[in-house]
Amino acid sequence: MRRYRRGLARLAMIGIVATTLTGCDWLQYLGDSSHTSSTADAGIAATDIPNLASKWRWQPTGIPGRDNTLFSTPATWRGKIFVGSNNGVLVALNEQNGSQIWQHDFGSQPVLTCNGGGIVSSPAVADDGNGNPLVYIHAPDGYLYELDGNTGITKWRTVVQIPSTTVNDVFAWSSPALFGGRVYVGIASNCDTPFVRGAVKSFNATTGAPVATGWMMPSGYVGAGVWTSVAVDATGAYVSTGSVTASVQSQHPPTTTNGFNQYSIIKLDPVTLARTGKWAAPSAPTLGDPDFASSPVLFDGTIAGIKTPMVGACNKDGNFYALRRDTMQLVWQRRVGIPTDAGEANCIAGGM
Repeated sequence: MRRYRRGLARLAMIGIVATTLTGCDWLQYLGDSSHTSSTADAGIAATDIPNLASKWRWQPTGIPGRDNTLFSTPATWRGKIFVGSNNGVLVALNEQNGSQIWQHDFGSQPVLTCNGGGIVSSPAVADDGNGNPLVYIHAPDGYLYELDGNTGITKWRTVVQIPSTTVNDVFAWSSPALFGGRVYVGIASNCDTPFVRGAVKSFNATTGAPVATGWMMPSGYVGAGVWTSVAVDATGAYVSTGSVTASVQSQHPPTTTNGFNQYSIIKLDPVTLARTGKWAAPSAPTLGDPDFASSPVLFDGTIAGIKTPMVGACNKDGNFYALRRDTMQLVWQRRVGIPTDAGEANCIAGGM
């Protein structure tokens, strides 16, 4: 699997103000645990556009030997913005003027067998119960952290999977998803040189204690990485999966009964992470790298006049596939991009 950075590299974050726009917090990747990519904010109307203006600009402080571009999307909380840089530094900014409140350096993976890098996953934010922010970050050192959002001080850290010091194996692509007192992250390789065994892990959001692991491949096999973010509701944890070697795909194509979950949208029990449903993309034999380029999104559709919970994701074959959440059966698909191995011409960021 060729691994590419999600979205375009940005050299700076721009604060934009519209005089008629009210703000709503963006708490995790794609907005919330369902990945709705929306808030209660009324949005920007056409009449607001003439009033939009740059309010401030912030750039990461350059660190020699590290890539200082931005791939992580910001999370916001009551006047604070939290964003990570590919140099491995997470910062908190003042939303009004862009000034830096604190920073926390998690380091950066070196270039060994493929690209190195720092923070590309997005932070997630939750209330500590007293109106203060708790920030969760899947860091390049292989740990999941909970930070005090006011100070940047570590409250706890727990192992997700520690990267090798000799090859670029596991990488923290997956953004934390918060739901039901748990934090969910996916496990995937950096660029499949080498592959690692794909998985979803969940942790207690209060203590960091491991709760469950859902493996995407049987023991002894690697691949089917979860490099996207988990979408979660009370019915399930939904993930999209990546590649395996050509020989494994040939010998063990994904089916609804086997444990080979590559190139698929998977439904897991939200507590135990046992697999409860699966749908495999039909394009696996025809595209060089036919994994899902986007995180799943949860939404409601109307089938025969009945409101029906749905889940969908974009594949690198250019299609967005929409399934029923209860049966994990395909309902419709729509071409939204150009089939490419890299996925850069598709809806790689997800969202509805």
